[in-house]
Amino acid sequence: MKSGSVPFLTGTAVAMIVFCVTAPWLQPALAQAAGPLKVAHVFDASERATIQDFAVYKDRLYILASDYIMDGPPFEVCVYDPETKSAASVFGPREIGSIEEGGYRMNVLKDRLCVMGADTSVFTGDGKACRYYRFDGEQWDFRDLHLKSGEAGAWGLHLLCIAEYKDKLYATIGTIDRRGAVWESDDEEAGWRVSYKTVVFPRDFPRMFEMIVFNDKLYASGRAQRLPDIIVDLWEFDGTKWRELDLVKGATFVWRFGSFKKHLFLSAYTESGPVVYRFDGKKLIRMKEFKDIVNGFAELDGKCYAIDSAGTLWQSTSGTSWTVALRLPKEEFVGKTDVHQRGDLMRGALMEYKGSLFVGSAVNGKVFVLDKN
Repeated sequence: MKSGSVPFLTGTAVAMIVFCVTAPWLQPALAQAAGPLKVAHVFDASERATIQDFAVYKDRLYILASDYIMDGPPFEVCVYDPETKSAASVFGPREIGSIEEGGYRMNVLKDRLCVMGADTSVFTGDGKACRYYRFDGEQWDFRDLHLKSGEAGAWGLHLLCIAEYKDKLYATIGTIDRRGAVWESDDEEAGWRVSYKTVVFPRDFPRMFEMIVFNDKLYASGRAQRLPDIIVDLWEFDGTKWRELDLVKGATFVWRFGSFKKHLFLSAYTESGPVVYRFDGKKLIRMKEFKDIVNGFAELDGKCYAIDSAGTLWQSTSGTSWTVALRLPKEEFVGKTDVHQRGDLMRGALMEYKGSLFVGSAVNGKVFVLDKN
């Protein structure tokens, strides 16, 4: 297996420090908001257009930025400095000899910060095209996803998410033979095996998207699979068997997950537009307050917050009823449509960090920091 490493990039020679901007043009509109939160400051996190994800690792906030979900320049990882209220670029895949067409998700796995490369442009031809990047606080390295020797299956092209469940790692991917799939591994070095795969789509680009552990089960989202007697829009795994679920009426894909108290949230796109549901493992209920696709959920001070593609921040104390907490400029959250279905809506992120909410812009690489009013 190929692997590589690079020292942690610091200093002005290799890291671009981008200082906080006051964005005075925002103040008149935001000053009218009398809700529980206010915009404390705004900073430019990256020259990349989209803030795709946040992750907290070793008490520091990391920011994943990417121009497009699959078809843009390589992603960038930045780290936030609370003292200067700015962000510094600390990693891009070109720095260790890899080229990605985007970055999708970032999380902490096995005590390392991990970034999923959405579309590796350096192909090995032997099932190692999917690549993810790891950081231990000092150095970056990477691992290529490859199937174990003798394991049948097409090699992966798009890596969307890696999650840990019952002491194993699971990866959602799109394979070169136009399937969505979930691979699993109990040893990264020894390789992966196919846990689940969808039917072949002759004209589409099916992918499995997100994963989340809820009620001791692993859930996966993705493009809806239209089978003869069922439209599969959610996948449920108990550690032994995958179950295909048909929950969201007219779904084309389920996009983001969130959880709060006893609720699993599903942000989806359907034939009639965006919808958001809550699910308790048995019953699905549509939350009619939402008219736009939700790109992130976060919890702060006993409340759940959600940011949608119109720049509206929603709040709930129960997870069942929602009210508007703050409206951010819509133009910061709806970008240019790319080649992927509704790609203009599927951008942005939300994270709680040290008592503040961080909201990632979809188009200008900005981050809004929200504090109590």
